[in-house]
Amino acid sequence: MTDSPSPARSGLLFICCALLTLLAVGCTATTVRPVQESSERLAALKEIAESQDNGKLEDLGYDELIARGDSFFASGNDQLARMHYALALKKMPASIPALMGLGAVFQKNSDQRRALGFYTQVVDNKPGHAPALAAIGLIHRGQGDLSQAEEYLGRALAAQPGDAAIISELAITYDKAGKEALAEPLFRQVTLLRPGSALAWNNLGFNALLQKKYDLAAEALQQAMSRAPRDKRIINNLALALALRGDEERAFSLLVTSVGKAGAHNNLGYIFMTNGQFDKAEKSFQRAMEEDTRYYVRAKENLDRLKMLRESARR
Repeated sequence: MTDSPSPARSGLLFICCALLTLLAVGCTATTVRPVQESSERLAALKEIAESQDNGKLEDLGYDELIARGDSFFASGNDQLARMHYALALKKMPASIPALMGLGAVFQKNSDQRRALGFYTQVVDNKPGHAPALAAIGLIHRGQGDLSQAEEYLGRALAAQPGDAAIISELAITYDKAGKEALAEPLFRQVTLLRPGSALAWNNLGFNALLQKKYDLAAEALQQAMSRAPRDKRIINNLALALALRGDEERAFSLLVTSVGKAGAHNNLGYIFMTNGQFDKAEKSFQRAMEEDTRYYVRAKENLDRLKMLRESARR
């Protein structure tokens, strides 16, 4: 985002959004072309696979290759998974399980260009394939192309309505694009679909924080904490919501359980500072320094930052 971030969005370094992700993403934009395994690469992988299988992979049927590919991928053996998926694709060109398997292997190993190529082939063959559409959307989001991410995740949801994971990812994308009001009903829907999920309630609470709906944030985050009482990310987010709505004592008590007294004073000071409550922030940073000398440097840095903010506010 190029806009100046709001305090709730970026100023509080201890906040953990805990946003759900389906796949690891993060790469630069590139033109998508159909991807195939090179014959040299296939030969090398084939040799590895046959040394473990003690047999000729060509003798395996398509279904067996897919099953073994899935098993190898689940156990973390990406090379053998890739080999089996690639051979399955040779036996049955345009196989969706093979293309999805190869996409997942490359996605996991941060080769987003090749992953996108395989997922795109799936969508070319089956335009309403929700998992491939969602995967493409997440790759675009990782590249920073939020409009494309919204488009593909929206298509995925249209193809598979009621899928909590896709709904969550679309809501997260809206949050990243600064469209928190559009994200809120989606996060609410996920809490209905997964009422026992601490993550679902945490995401709703963090969305409310971004919208400065602090009562709603506190309510949702208390629901999250009741399901995961020791999750420090949820504790910190709930403390933030309580502090911002004026319940500073409860916020401090929660932070003590998460980061100790000195850390609680320091984090509370940071909340006050980013919310423009400079006097309270100064007292909190000083208390952090008094409570534990190990916090001296960190609190001193925050006091220096506070001084700069005060000077800027006077101009």
